[in-house]
Amino acid sequence: AFVLSFGCQPAVLKDEVLATIRDFECRCRLLDVHQLSPFRAGAKVRLTGEDLFGIEGFVTSVSNKRVSILIELLGDYRKMSVKHNQLELV
Repeated sequence: AFVLSFGCQPAVLKDEVLATIRDFECRCRLLDVHQLSPFRAGAKVRLTGEDLFGIEGFVTSVSNKRVSILIELLGDYRKMSVKHNQLELV
């Protein structure tokens, strides 16, 4: 854990801002990954990360941290797992 600071002075948040952040975190913990992620099994997606940029595939499964996709690469189908922020819906 750490304290955000500006120089030697700790950062200060208004009570309303802190309450909003806490409320958001509580609601996120109650939601299922499928309620938070735009990706669903069978959805067509495109890779946006630096590796394999622009290659399209289909979602096979979704977890909290990664999305498994099936892509065609050099005439062969490959299953790979990437972070949510490395994909976009097509």
